[in-house]
Amino acid sequence: GTADPAATAAGLVAGKAVAATGAAIVVKQIATASLAKDMWATYSGLLSVYPLATKSITGSFLYSLSDGIAQKATILKESSSTDEGDDENGAAMNDSKNDTTTINDSNPSSVDESDKIDRGRVARFAAWGPIDASMTTVWYLVLDGWTERFFPTETLTETIDETIQLTTNWPKVAFEVFVDQTVYCPLWFLVFFSFTGAWERRPVAETFKRIKTEMVPAVTTSWWIWVPLMTISFGYVPSELRVPYYLVASFGYAMLLSAMWGDAGPEQALDEDAK
Repeated sequence: GTADPAATAAGLVAGKAVAATGAAIVVKQIATASLAKDMWATYSGLLSVYPLATKSITGSFLYSLSDGIAQKATILKESSSTDEGDDENGAAMNDSKNDTTTINDSNPSSVDESDKIDRGRVARFAAWGPIDASMTTVWYLVLDGWTERFFPTETLTETIDETIQLTTNWPKVAFEVFVDQTVYCPLWFLVFFSFTGAWERRPVAETFKRIKTEMVPAVTTSWWIWVPLMTISFGYVPSELRVPYYLVASFGYAMLLSAMWGDAGPEQALDEDAK
């Protein structure tokens, strides 16, 4: 039979709509990729012209952002736990909760106090970012010098096959990872704990005691994360991008630091030591 003209027209319209949608998605993806490429080119240019400043700003931004996320996640988790506990307690606890709410309403300063982000903590991690970026930049220069002594760079001629030039020197990588994790990692935690104690105005003796009790567990625990990450860094990441790579990896690790040592103020630290 003859096709219905209305159905045919509807099919054509639908086909054009699908094609237009597909084209829009493709254009959007291309534009997004182009924007990302331009942003990366800009960042790489800044990294070449102002290496230390760019790394410091990157570190400050990532550390402060990670701490803010960690705090917010903790607040949401505690709020969820509180809500679940209230549901299990029944009507009697609800009455008590209403009384508490009435008291809190009469005292505006206590409302939603637990839901606030500790800006002082965020500022502390933001200040730590440039210190970490600067230390790591200097350390990589030192490590490169040590590595050069044990693994001298051979002069490569144009006749050498390109695949050979790109082959990873795994003994060299193993040396770099070993030295990085046994020399710089303890030094990093020593500076981190000292910086935290100074920022929180703790007594020197208290900071020293904290370093003595927490240094070894912190270092050995970090190896589970940083040995694989540093193997990738020294094995595949270009030297000029190692600090940015490290800072991006530190984004996740900083959330762990924030959860473990972020809010250990003087009173809390003394309570923990007394246990």
